[in-house]
Order: sequence, then structure tokens, then C-alpha cells
Amino acid sequence: MYDVRAIRSMYPHPMPARCLHLTERGYCVGGAIQCYVDRKEVPFGGAFPSPHTLSAVLRRANPRLNRFEARTLAGQITSANDTGEFDRAWDRAKEALSLHYEVELPESVSPAQPASEKTVESPSADLPDSSG
Repeated sequence: MYDVRAIRSMYPHPMPARCLHLTERGYCVGGAIQCYVDRKEVPFGGAFPSPHTLSAVLRRANPRLNRFEARTLAGQITSANDTGEFDRAWDRAKEALSLHYEVELPESVSPAQPASEKTVESPSADLPDSSG
């Protein structure tokens, strides 16, 4: 699981995309996540992934997210970043990277037995026959 604190410490100064003209290598919160997950430096021209691209990055970082969750959280991260609400963007990023990790999955899950192999007791097995 990725730790947002580590990402945030490596990329402490996100900016809205509209401020990219201030620097050649700016990044937003989503761009910081993308660079961290992809293990790349912030490219010349900046790192400002679209919500669609960011949702794919979030799913690579947290495969437990479904597409709807990833898309929703990517939109929330992007929206908060674009309005300068970086703490909120980082909070959504933390949620995206940690969602569904509170329940550990077993290493190997045995497949369910087919219905024909299951032994199921009938609830009426212990009841007296009322057919007369």
C-alpha cells in the first residue's frame, strides 16, 4: 500500500494547473501520485493528469478500487487541487490509496464448491411428516 505521507513529503508544493506558467516542472496532487507510482521525475511541462488518467493510476496503486471508486476519487482530487484546496486533495488521495485495505484478504482463497458437491441439510429434515 502506498503511503500518502511519503508522497506528500516528496512533492510538498502542488499547484493548480492554471499556475503552470510559474514553473516548468509543476505538479498537482494527482501528478505527484502519478510520478511516485510510476517512479518518474516530474516531466518538463509539468505533471497534471486528467481525471481519467489519474483514475488509472489510482487503480494501479490500489487494485482493490473498482472503476467507479477510482474515477470518483480522481475527480475529487483534481477538483480540490484546481481550487487550491490541497489538504482536501491529499485527503482524497489518502482515501484512494488506502480504501479497502482495512480488511486483509487471505493469501489464497479456495474456490467455492459447486452446488452439486455441497451438502446442505433441509430445514424441514427434523420436522415430522405432515402428509398424513
